[in-house]
Amino acid sequence: MTITSVRSKSTGDRFLKIEEGARKEYLPLGIASLCVDKRISGFRVRCTECREVFPVRDLNEGGYCEPCACAGIED
Repeated sequence: MTITSVRSKSTGDRFLKIEEGARKEYLPLGIASLCVDKRISGFRVRCTECREVFPVRDLNEGGYCEPCACAGIED
């Protein structure tokens, strides 16, 4: 199984491309973060904003880590 992080050129959405033999699947980051398979949910990608590396399970569907996602929210 080969996993690669990819981004849609038209929408900017982020996906994991999972290749197994001749079969390719694209999982949105939000779905990949919920996967039970630790190879998928534990795959490490960069946060969209701060560019630090996190496991997919620690990012939201837009690819932002929690500190970056909460940065613009005021109490």
